Amino acid sequence: MRQPTPESLQVAEIVNRHLITRITLSAAFRTNFFGYTKLATLLAATFLFSAYFAAVLFTVIRVANGLISIALAVGPIASLRAARLHRPMIHRQLSRALEFLAFVLWLGVLLDFFGLRKPLLGIIGTVLQSNLTIGSLNLSLGHVLAFVVTVWAPFLFSKFLRFLLEEDVYNHFQLPRGMPQAISTTVQYVVILFGFFIAMQMLGSISTSSPFWPGHSR
Repeated sequence: MRQPTPESLQVAEIVNRHLITRITLSAAFRTNFFGYTKLATLLAATFLFSAYFAAVLFTVIRVANGLISIALAVGPIASLRAARLHRPMIHRQLSRALEFLAFVLWLGVLLDFFGLRKPLLGIIGTVLQSNLTIGSLNLSLGHVLAFVVTVWAPFLFSKFLRFLLEEDVYNHFQLPRGMPQAISTTVQYVVILFGFFIAMQMLGSISTSSPFWPGHSR
């Protein structure tokens, strides 16, 4: 008898542990038991489609993880001191990002399979366009989220830039004690302030175009 491979066992474990899969299978069995054969067939088809697509995405992630391991071990990236010292951490973070993107893609394809993706995107667009009034300031939820992302992205970039400076730049120079820390802190604050000013400029341009903004010419 042919023994299952570790990869197939891992795929089966992912499928069995997934809450949506368990609910779909349970609903298919129950609806079929009570005579709702068409609904049971739809649920079973949904399970098979989602499981097959999840297996495809799992294979793609495995291949991508292998390519990431090769890129971190050989080539120009491997010559970086940060890649040599923090290879497991970098690989783990990139793998998590790939898994998150794969889940979003799987969810989008599954919603499209049911014909729910476009209506859901329409509802989300309507919610993001809804107005929020704070005193004399009138903004949409989408503008608020854009402001938060514009502030948050430079913060993450500043941390990444500080990490590269401390791991791959300062070791090539003879700097006085405390100077690397001062440079890293200054660079981090400059990047964060730059992102904050861009966010405030974007918020100001949106606000001044609003009839509720003080000084708006009507």
